[in-house]
Amino acid sequence: MKNVGEIKFDTIVRQYQAIRKKHPDRHIDFCVQQKNLSDAIEVAAKAINEENKIHGHQRRIGRIKLNAFAKLLRLKESEIKKATTFDKLLLIIKSVKSDRIADLTYYDTTTRIGAYLDLFPEKIYLHTGTRTGASYLFDKIKDRKFITVDELPKEFLNHDLTASEFEDILCIFKEYFKQRVMSTPLKKRFAC
Repeated sequence: MKNVGEIKFDTIVRQYQAIRKKHPDRHIDFCVQQKNLSDAIEVAAKAINEENKIHGHQRRIGRIKLNAFAKLLRLKESEIKKATTFDKLLLIIKSVKSDRIADLTYYDTTTRIGAYLDLFPEKIYLHTGTRTGASYLFDKIKDRKFITVDELPKEFLNHDLTASEFEDILCIFKEYFKQRVMSTPLKKRFAC
């Protein structure tokens, strides 16, 4: 772990909670509201909310590619229904290979379907922005797929947040972490 003394974790958590209160994830909410798993899979894979708007993370993929992904993913419904953990669900969803679908879309789709099924991540998965945010806090994170909540700075652990919320924080506040940690002299940073 690098020296994180300049980071104000309480402030970050308060800001994050204010952001989520003002801007809840309507794509997850819409998925959870579906009447059956088949509809939840389709809504999750298409990355749409109740207004049929594509989530910002998946917007560049486009409707045609997301619709194709949804069609393929619906073929896995019986496997999805049997998933007992978020990790198993993620493996099933990642087994569907579709054009332009990458780690973040697999993770987001799993998060939406997982919320419908009451399956939530127990680890902080490192993809795109989350990996960037985590790289400012941890040494030697390059090849890792996830970190555990107990690896986070102890100041973070004073808050009752889920792994998914910590994942969100690492992504949203990555530039803040960069500014704080990178301004710390190298000799004061340390490995985890």
